[in-house]
Amino acid sequence: MDFIAGSTLAKYVAQHGPMAVADAVQTMLGITEVVSHCHERGVVHRDIKPDNIIIRANNIHDPVLLDFGFAFNRDEPTNNLNTESGQRIGNHFLILPELQSNSADKRSPVSDLSMCCGILHFMLTGSFPVQLADEQNQAPHRREKYRAIANTYSTQLRSRLDSIFDKGFAMIVAERFQSAKDLHLSLRSLADALLPGASAESNPSSLLRERLASFQASGEYAARTSGMKALQELFSTIENSLRTFAPTLGEGWRGLFESGGDTPSRLWYHRGYSLFHTMYTEKRVAVSYEGQILGSEIVIFATKVGTTVREEIYRYPLGASPDHDQLDQALRRPVEEALLEKL
Repeated sequence: MDFIAGSTLAKYVAQHGPMAVADAVQTMLGITEVVSHCHERGVVHRDIKPDNIIIRANNIHDPVLLDFGFAFNRDEPTNNLNTESGQRIGNHFLILPELQSNSADKRSPVSDLSMCCGILHFMLTGSFPVQLADEQNQAPHRREKYRAIANTYSTQLRSRLDSIFDKGFAMIVAERFQSAKDLHLSLRSLADALLPGASAESNPSSLLRERLASFQASGEYAARTSGMKALQELFSTIENSLRTFAPTLGEGWRGLFESGGDTPSRLWYHRGYSLFHTMYTEKRVAVSYEGQILGSEIVIFATKVGTTVREEIYRYPLGASPDHDQLDQALRRPVEEALLEKL
């Protein structure tokens, strides 16, 4: 491997501070060209971060992507030991749900594209995006630091960047950029709009039509709608499963569904379930179930009421049906454990 003179992107930004949008976009065009080249040959990097990008000769428009240690190569499946089911892939620059230890979707090239959007965010702010949604359920570009910087941009520029980040940081894999070429084209369009002589502000109506056309073409709305439908169907299945549980315990046992609801913006659904004996109210136990779409999977969590332990109990691919026997066992186990503690 040839020696490449220059500092990493991490060091460059640390020394020079956040970059101008035009420079950041030009840098991203170089990075997405490399990523597109890799994906066309079946190679997924899976560890794109500022420390793995060299700025050749400190020319910010000449980035070099390094370190393919976590890469997946479809032509060399026997060498991809990093995708074992119990291991987490990726980095702490941007933690993606589909690269976590229990995920079955660690080889999707879409993950690289979200990391690329994370690189763009980093160049503009100097901060790691870290996760797709923080404790306030805010995507990286919706958080205070980025918004303070974005508010110095023109309305059109801010809207164009938001459009890229909205798609790049979507929680559901199907809602994100599906190819490096798609991301590259969006960045090229933005770069052209930043050229000298380009109109600083477009007609708002034209900009709205452009954004609506992009939104409808991406299928994002359809993906989100189908995601919530899948969660609602899942929780109907959960209710049916738990409804048959209490009678199996013997006479006097009753099950009751309590609080429930959904949060479409987070593709999240929850339902409370309590189990009790009609003659021994002190034996009452309760479990809260949550379902959330993470990456390209539906993940179910359970929390025994009175504790703070939130446990993942089952996951399956979005668009598929759960194994009902396995799901029944997973749902009943936390109730059985809670009841054992009471008896």
